[in-house]
Amino acid sequence: MLGILRKIKKIFLSKLKHRKERASFNSNERLKQTYAIFNDSPEGGWIIGKNDAVALYSLINELKPKNILELGSGIGASTAVIALAAPEARILGMEQYEKCVKIANELTPKDFLTRINFTPSRAIAWKDDRISKYQYLSVYENIPENYGPFDFIFIDGPGYWIEDDQLVELPNGDLVRLLPRITSGAKIYVDGRRQAVESYKRYL
Repeated sequence: MLGILRKIKKIFLSKLKHRKERASFNSNERLKQTYAIFNDSPEGGWIIGKNDAVALYSLINELKPKNILELGSGIGASTAVIALAAPEARILGMEQYEKCVKIANELTPKDFLTRINFTPSRAIAWKDDRISKYQYLSVYENIPENYGPFDFIFIDGPGYWIEDDQLVELPNGDLVRLLPRITSGAKIYVDGRRQAVESYKRYL
């Protein structure tokens, strides 16, 4: 009986949280307008959810980072949310699909683009024997050197890719490779990639 009551309480609290997030989303007119630009596009089914957009906006607004790296910017919805929340930040958005980079540059409000650099780079398998002789990780091949040190990193890429007619599915390893370019006390936001988080815990 107690187990059932705990589950009911958990569901109730979860619903309350989502209700508050929806209210927060609806009360922020600029956030709503920015989100709608991407949500209403033909590719809108792949963007960050409303509740996640509110959570990301609130976190960025609270932390006020200055140099932000987004791994997996997609069509730019989450990047625009970050830019809205951090009007003084410089943002580098990495994306493996050039089509997405093109759409992101077309949809993103022009005043945001003065601070955002959407950069295409193919995803590759990478390993470092100092970490593991056997574990490969996915990384972006080229992350511009003239950005950083980063005080906030949002991780939602690279995604899976096809190589030699095979699906390559690996946890992200850019965080490991970028350690020299991350500030002390930097915040890392990982969007639902549990395998990547386990790798970070293991290798870092």
